[in-house]
Amino acid sequence: MGILKNKMPKDYYLWFTGGTVFSLGSSIEQTAVPLVAFAVTQSTKTAGVISMAVSIGCLIAMIPSGVVADYYDRRKTIMVLGALDAIIAFILAALIYTEKANLIWLVVLGFIAAVIGTVVGVANNALLKNIVSTEQFPTAMSLNEGRSAAVSIIGGPIGGALFALSHALPSAVYSFSALIRVFTTKFIKRSEGTAPRIDNNHIKMLTAGLHIVVKEPFLRSLTIIAALLNFAGGAIFLAVILDLQQRHTPPALIGAIFTAISVGALVGAPLAGFLLHRVPTGKLIVLGFVVEAIGMALLAVSSNVFWVVGCIAVACIALPCINGSVEGFLMASVPSEFQGRVGSAVSFVALAIAPLAPLAAGFLLAGCGREWTILINSFVFVIALALAVGMRAVRSIPLPEKWDEHASSIREHCEALSGNSSAR
Repeated sequence: MGILKNKMPKDYYLWFTGGTVFSLGSSIEQTAVPLVAFAVTQSTKTAGVISMAVSIGCLIAMIPSGVVADYYDRRKTIMVLGALDAIIAFILAALIYTEKANLIWLVVLGFIAAVIGTVVGVANNALLKNIVSTEQFPTAMSLNEGRSAAVSIIGGPIGGALFALSHALPSAVYSFSALIRVFTTKFIKRSEGTAPRIDNNHIKMLTAGLHIVVKEPFLRSLTIIAALLNFAGGAIFLAVILDLQQRHTPPALIGAIFTAISVGALVGAPLAGFLLHRVPTGKLIVLGFVVEAIGMALLAVSSNVFWVVGCIAVACIALPCINGSVEGFLMASVPSEFQGRVGSAVSFVALAIAPLAPLAAGFLLAGCGREWTILINSFVFVIALALAVGMRAVRSIPLPEKWDEHASSIREHCEALSGNSSAR
């Protein structure tokens, strides 16, 4: 009924349909990436190198993606780069199918695909603001969240099953899904609006978001903590998957691990809705980190795939609380003309050391074994938790009704830069 009352425009359904198909294809391929890497190289170390190349590609593209989304036609960006993304995935599928894929091919194509995918992803998310009105945005976001959870639940098992049929199938399906998004985007008719003036000082264009992150205590503290958590969580997660593959666990069961993420998030979503307006945001973020750390540490107890699925589901119960708190506060505190660049800058810093996680997972797993790999990275979680508790900028964030007053310093930093870097 909510959808009908808000009369969502036709363009939104085109955007939503293309995004749904692409999200499913992406989920399928993400499930298969570590499996393909190990199958081709037969080494956890080289599999870690491949995953690291993908992470580096995402990281390098993060800041420029925000600028591209703010200063260039988003629809054309999605169509041109999305088609290129589909071609690269098809080439990878062909190489895997003909058994000509090797470490170099996987690293190079993985890196290029990560760069292109990051730019397209940021532009696609930003395009939504050109399609729906402010009043329709909550409905759009609720539909998007439901889609993401549903796709993630089925994407993992499908990815594992397709990999079992043919190692090349997940990449082929991803290629097709990317083309579907290009096709639906072509028919979106929306007003791009007046493009902002491109500043002759390109360094200022690129670094405006980073400048705000560095100057604002909350953003600076949060990104440091997030960087540690992303590194440790990524290393543990990849180590668990590679260990299960070494134990010849059926691919479909390995895919269930990805489903556990969505199940945990679905369980945590109503809990987050209840807690967000009752627990001060800073304390809720810390509480979420605690639950996540406990779930990850418990993975060291057993390598049984059902235990692994349960622990990951427990850890991910906290994700809606963390994401809702952080994203909600950022949305409320950062002026709309800086949302893209500040969001990209936050993601960039938060993922700064994430490319090292796959490498650490591969080498630690080979040298120390599964349990020590998990325990060592769990200690990084402890460090991040200590920082979250000790940093007043994070701990002191109040309830949502007081966000506006609490965020005045962030808006001041944005206003100080508005003369140097204009945006939509």
